[in-house]
Amino acid sequence: MSFNASLRRTAALAVLAAASAAAAHAQTPSTVQTTPATPQTSQEQLDQLTPEQQAQVKAIVAQMLAEQAASAPELLPPPPPPAPSVATSWSGGSPRTTEEDRIFKINGRVMYDAMNISTDDLAAVNQNYTRTFVRRAFLGVEGQFTQNWKYNIKLQFAPGADQASSTTTTVRLCQNTTSLAVAQRATCAAGETDRGPIVTAVSTSGADTEVGFDDAFMQYVIGDWEITLGQNNQVSPMEDRTSSLNIPFNERSGYINAFGFTKIGAIAVTTGGGNWSAGVALQGDDFNNPESTNTSETVGFEGRATWAPIYDRTPDGITVLHLGLNARVRDNGGGPDASGGRGPGFRYRARPQTGYGDRFVDTGSLAFAQDTFYGVELAGQMNEFGFSAEYGQLQAKPQSGTSLGAFEPTFQGGYFDFFWSPTGDGRVYNGKDGSFSRVVPKRTLGSDDGIGAIMLGARYDFLDLTDGTMDGGEQKGVTLQATWQPLAFLKFQADWSHLDIERPSSPLSGTADTVTIRSQIEW
Repeated sequence: MSFNASLRRTAALAVLAAASAAAAHAQTPSTVQTTPATPQTSQEQLDQLTPEQQAQVKAIVAQMLAEQAASAPELLPPPPPPAPSVATSWSGGSPRTTEEDRIFKINGRVMYDAMNISTDDLAAVNQNYTRTFVRRAFLGVEGQFTQNWKYNIKLQFAPGADQASSTTTTVRLCQNTTSLAVAQRATCAAGETDRGPIVTAVSTSGADTEVGFDDAFMQYVIGDWEITLGQNNQVSPMEDRTSSLNIPFNERSGYINAFGFTKIGAIAVTTGGGNWSAGVALQGDDFNNPESTNTSETVGFEGRATWAPIYDRTPDGITVLHLGLNARVRDNGGGPDASGGRGPGFRYRARPQTGYGDRFVDTGSLAFAQDTFYGVELAGQMNEFGFSAEYGQLQAKPQSGTSLGAFEPTFQGGYFDFFWSPTGDGRVYNGKDGSFSRVVPKRTLGSDDGIGAIMLGARYDFLDLTDGTMDGGEQKGVTLQATWQPLAFLKFQADWSHLDIERPSSPLSGTADTVTIRSQIEW
């Protein structure tokens, strides 16, 4: 029944009730009906009314309908569905915008160093100087398009010493006819045997200050699996896998720097759980390296696996024991060049625990065509106490035509760190990718009488690039550090290093002492 019909029926019943009441007065008590009227009886009573009475009923119904229409609220269309909510917050020291499952975050960092170096007995390059420079300056964005698709793009504006420019030149290998000595010369002199050309890589002074990529990758996440395409280091050894923001010392160990671990173009597939991780990667060149017209780019295959048999989180911190394995094989891709030799290959060298200055251990310009690396990882943390250690061994295959011939030297390196936080702060461990992240002060400066986080540490580091006739030098020594982190994203750190350097075949034997003071801010 419609609304209008119901209203007319109600009005008619009201009139009928009035008519029935009037009729009841004219009846004797014995004839009064006490049974309520039904719609059927009401219609019968309406039909029995006189025309005048029916007209009155219709008039009343019409009047009631008009009054009801005038007072009825206007029917509005349903409201549109609510727009997706957009939330902006400060996460990790930087603005973060979230809309449904989309995330956009701006991040960056600046590291400003003041460094002093003093060398002793390094006859050819004795140095004693102080420099201030921007060690790193990054600006980037990261986020996700959906829950499955993520991205990370970070530009470096101060590559510094890590990206020192280089030139290449072709020289001859010349062997003295009266000895086994082999020298590199533009042309061989009389009495020397020409053993053929090679292409050497020679570092230039200064650094490449152009903008370059640090991170530049897309990532697809499905369950516990991640597929990463672009410039990344998803399967690097533990110390390289940990961001430069969060390593306990200002610089990474010698073997990490010397053996070519960095963020490079790769396709990586990784997976992991709460306390384990595994991954493999097919690698190419660094995105920032210019392409050569006569050589193919470096191709490598790397894998890593980690496991934390002890991993316990408490309000006071974490207790963790980390184990890891890492392996890599590479080919420099250098095909024949215009001179008949091979293109620039791998070169292994490192600075004395500083981000600027000369490299005193160096295999030199006799570049290597291929190498194979194996490494092991060990780390632990119990609340404010922690340690980390890595050891790696690399076997290099020289390019054809060099004085090394078929000899394949083996190089090695490693480190052991120990650190303690007197304020009771410790590093955060990520079991799914086997890495440590930042120290988050329990009480920041200015809050609850807090002073921030303080960490004291010591390191033993060694790198050996000498094997048989290959004398790239050996570097070993200790580093002491003190760190103050007043806020989660502001850090001040001072490192002092003393290293012994030995290269019997050159004048580069002696000691090097470095002091580096860093101011670091992140957003």
